Amino acid sequence: MKARFASIYFLSGTGNSLSAAHLVAKTLEQHQIPTSVTSIDFKLGSIHKQQERGNSLLGLCYPTHGFGVPWAMLKFIWQLPFARKGERFFLLNTRAGTRIYNVFIPGISGMAQLVPLIILLVKGYGLSGLLPLDMPSNWISVHPGMAPWVFNPIVERCNRIATRFATRIAEGRRYLHPYVFIFLPLDLFLIPIGIAYQAVGRFLLSKTFFATTDCNGCNLCVEKCPVGAVKMVDGRPFWTFSCESCMRCMNICPKQAVQTPHLFAAVLITIVAALPVTQWLHQQLGLLIPSVYNSFQWPWNILIASVVNIPVFFVVYYVFHLLVRYAWINKLFRYTSLTYYWRRYLAPTISAKDFTRK
Repeated sequence: MKARFASIYFLSGTGNSLSAAHLVAKTLEQHQIPTSVTSIDFKLGSIHKQQERGNSLLGLCYPTHGFGVPWAMLKFIWQLPFARKGERFFLLNTRAGTRIYNVFIPGISGMAQLVPLIILLVKGYGLSGLLPLDMPSNWISVHPGMAPWVFNPIVERCNRIATRFATRIAEGRRYLHPYVFIFLPLDLFLIPIGIAYQAVGRFLLSKTFFATTDCNGCNLCVEKCPVGAVKMVDGRPFWTFSCESCMRCMNICPKQAVQTPHLFAAVLITIVAALPVTQWLHQQLGLLIPSVYNSFQWPWNILIASVVNIPVFFVVYYVFHLLVRYAWINKLFRYTSLTYYWRRYLAPTISAKDFTRK
């Protein structure tokens, strides 16, 4: 059945999910389905209660973080009201795609669609579509931002896929992209890592940003953070544990002052891994579950170092935040940060002014 109207909610760091939401909305409008596109920045599921309900289409567009759903989007989905008759939904998660010559390399969803799918089905919504969309990878802390000649073909391909997807659901047909089934075994295999990221990893990644002396205090990173995780402390940006590592602040900074301190991260992880409590836990796990522990030591090592030492990370990061006020220390971490030398990335047609926060 064709929907009378559609409500699309999105969370976006560098614009990939935002541009996908706009494209889907444009296609639905072309099929005479009135569509609203709304950011969930600082909003809860109650926002959907204010919309007209019944025989409608609910769309959720968001990036894939740590093989899962960003925590802010997960909270939004959890607080959505139970469905009324005729209410259906689609999920569109952007994930880290890339390109080698003319070969397009897909990203991995993990739990990014599985968890929202289960929640919304339990709430009574009917399924209209699932689309993992391989937009350009934007994790600038790990790799340089892609050049336009690399990401433009990726975006053009994704636009065609998203348009075809939106056309199918606008016509009242259910459309599940083949990647949903092709990658399902791998997605299921990665569930433990997705859980570990939600429980621990997202807190540690929130402590991997700092502002160099190039920062002029313009407050743009504070004003545009989708979850309000960036605060000004002692006149400098400070990233709290609620940071989603969406990379928005790093990519919209007019001075390119936001960096990842790779040297600091390497030293901190080395120190934390060498703490006596960490070593003791390694020994205990090796005795309790020797076969599992010995076969997959690296995820256990990361999990132990993370869970036990989150307070250590917080204290050390705060000290680090105080130390980088000194110019020579700031320069040391700036010039040893790979992001200082890497290009930034924002989705085509997207700029800082497109990220509004209400």
